[in-house]
Amino acid sequence: MHKKMAAMAVLGLVVSAIGLPMASADTVLDFETDLTNPLGNGQSIANGSVWGGFVTLSSIQPSVGMNHRGLAIFDTTAGGPNSGGPDFDLLVGLGNALILQDLSDGVQTVPGFFDTPNDTGSGGTIVFDFAGSVTMNSVNLIDVNGSGNVTVTMVDGGGNTRTFFVPDHWTNDINTEGPDGYGTLDLTTLLDQPGENVGIATAVEDAGFNENNVRRIEFLYSGSGALDSLDYTVVPAPGAALLAMAGVGCVGWVRRRLS
Repeated sequence: MHKKMAAMAVLGLVVSAIGLPMASADTVLDFETDLTNPLGNGQSIANGSVWGGFVTLSSIQPSVGMNHRGLAIFDTTAGGPNSGGPDFDLLVGLGNALILQDLSDGVQTVPGFFDTPNDTGSGGTIVFDFAGSVTMNSVNLIDVNGSGNVTVTMVDGGGNTRTFFVPDHWTNDINTEGPDGYGTLDLTTLLDQPGENVGIATAVEDAGFNENNVRRIEFLYSGSGALDSLDYTVVPAPGAALLAMAGVGCVGWVRRRLS
């Protein structure tokens, strides 16, 4: 028993020294938590917030001036805390989603929480930066209907991009046209993606774009809307597999020495 424990301790030291992912890890940002702590309806997310020690969230104002108050959490539950608010078109039943808070609704009776979560109609950009390489899988875009389009840009470690153009009327307006009121955009393909309404999302990419080395993704809104369930896979750093194999070799060496 002591020999086994010693061998495992050596493996733990090796993995700790590597300090890198040994295997791909899938993560979905559903905005129920910041990957550690629960998030509440109306909660303001400060620019530069780092979640899970790996992903940094920020927002960019439209070029025409300041038209939003940054990132905020919106509970999309029908009959939930926002059912009496101004955003019936976001009540699509996905739990928490991420919005750009409207400039006109800045009251915070409880510091750090907007009294009235409300997505801006004037546009802006939501940005996710990653501390290492990821592969982007998919995202849910909410209420891309009647108020503008969304441009989604992935940037790899070399600065090359893959860009999706999601047109207005890609989703239904859940109030007037019924569910779902959102659509899932597949971030792994360049194929056309029809929405649940009349719009078709298209994509282009730079030559040499590396989908397994994405370091940043931006969501540029020309109008209102929200996003949820940003799904990505962490890619092991180059050499991590070899170092892990070396760690296994060390364990074998310890076992032989202790036998």
